[in-house]
Amino acid sequence: MAALGSLAVDVPPSQVGVASGVNNTALQVGFALGIAVYGALLGTFPPTTAGFADGLNHLIAIGAGTALAAAAITAALLSPGRQRMSA
Repeated sequence: MAALGSLAVDVPPSQVGVASGVNNTALQVGFALGIAVYGALLGTFPPTTAGFADGLNHLIAIGAGTALAAAAITAALLSPGRQRMSA
Protein backbone atom coordinates (compact mmCIF):
# COMPACT_ATOMS: atom_id res chain seq x y z
CA MET A 1 0.00 0.00 0.00
CA ALA A 2 2.59 2.52 -1.08
CA ALA A 3 -0.20 4.83 -2.21
CA LEU A 4 -1.18 5.40 1.42
CA GLY A 5 2.32 6.69 2.23
CA SER A 6 2.15 9.10 -0.68
CA LEU A 7 -1.31 10.19 0.45
CA ALA A 8 0.05 11.40 3.78
CA VAL A 9 2.81 13.39 2.06
CA ASP A 10 0.66 15.08 -0.57
CA VAL A 11 -2.16 16.22 1.73
CA PRO A 12 -1.98 19.17 4.13
CA PRO A 13 -1.86 18.01 7.77
CA SER A 14 -5.30 19.47 8.46
CA GLN A 15 -6.84 17.29 5.71
CA VAL A 16 -5.14 13.94 6.40
CA GLY A 17 -8.18 12.53 8.21
CA VAL A 18 -10.53 13.45 5.37
CA ALA A 19 -8.13 12.09 2.76
CA SER A 20 -7.78 8.83 4.70
CA GLY A 21 -11.55 8.49 4.98
CA VAL A 22 -12.08 9.12 1.26
CA ASN A 23 -9.31 6.64 0.43
CA ASN A 24 -10.82 3.97 2.69
CA THR A 25 -14.30 4.53 1.27
CA ALA A 26 -13.02 4.24 -2.31
CA LEU A 27 -11.19 1.03 -1.38
CA GLN A 28 -14.30 -0.53 0.18
CA VAL A 29 -16.55 0.51 -2.72
CA GLY A 30 -14.02 -0.90 -5.19
CA PHE A 31 -13.92 -4.25 -3.41
CA ALA A 32 -17.71 -4.48 -3.17
CA LEU A 33 -18.19 -3.48 -6.81
CA GLY A 34 -15.52 -5.92 -7.98
CA ILE A 35 -17.09 -8.81 -6.08
CA ALA A 36 -20.54 -7.93 -7.43
CA VAL A 37 -19.35 -7.69 -11.03
CA TYR A 38 -17.33 -10.92 -10.81
CA GLY A 39 -20.29 -12.72 -9.23
CA ALA A 40 -22.62 -11.49 -11.96
CA LEU A 41 -20.19 -12.60 -14.66
CA LEU A 42 -19.72 -15.99 -13.03
CA GLY A 43 -23.50 -16.41 -13.01
CA THR A 44 -23.57 -16.29 -16.81
CA PHE A 45 -21.75 -19.63 -17.08
CA PRO A 46 -23.62 -22.95 -16.89
CA PRO A 47 -24.24 -24.15 -13.29
CA THR A 48 -22.02 -27.21 -13.65
CA THR A 49 -18.57 -28.01 -12.34
CA ALA A 50 -17.09 -27.52 -15.81
CA GLY A 51 -19.01 -24.25 -16.26
CA PHE A 52 -17.82 -22.99 -12.88
CA ALA A 53 -14.19 -23.84 -13.72
CA ASP A 54 -14.51 -22.20 -17.14
CA GLY A 55 -16.03 -19.10 -15.54
CA LEU A 56 -13.22 -18.86 -12.99
CA ASN A 57 -10.64 -19.15 -15.76
CA HIS A 58 -12.27 -16.23 -17.57
CA LEU A 59 -12.46 -14.16 -14.37
CA ILE A 60 -8.79 -14.77 -13.61
CA ALA A 61 -7.89 -13.53 -17.09
CA ILE A 62 -10.11 -10.45 -16.64
CA GLY A 63 -8.58 -9.77 -13.22
CA ALA A 64 -5.04 -10.08 -14.60
CA GLY A 65 -5.86 -7.70 -17.44
CA THR A 66 -7.42 -5.22 -15.01
CA ALA A 67 -4.36 -5.38 -12.75
CA LEU A 68 -2.00 -4.80 -15.69
CA ALA A 69 -4.07 -1.85 -16.90
CA ALA A 70 -4.09 -0.34 -13.40
CA ALA A 71 -0.32 -0.80 -13.13
CA ALA A 72 0.22 0.93 -16.49
CA ILE A 73 -2.02 3.85 -15.51
CA THR A 74 -0.27 4.17 -12.14
CA ALA A 75 3.16 4.10 -13.79
CA ALA A 76 2.07 6.82 -16.21
CA LEU A 77 0.66 9.00 -13.44
CA LEU A 78 3.71 8.59 -11.20
CA SER A 79 6.32 9.04 -13.92
CA PRO A 80 9.36 11.11 -12.85
CA GLY A 81 8.74 13.82 -15.45
CA ARG A 82 5.29 14.61 -14.11
CA GLN A 83 5.11 17.50 -11.64
CA ARG A 84 2.91 17.30 -8.58
CA MET A 85 0.54 20.09 -7.70
CA SER A 86 1.23 21.81 -4.40
CA ALA A 87 -1.52 23.17 -2.20
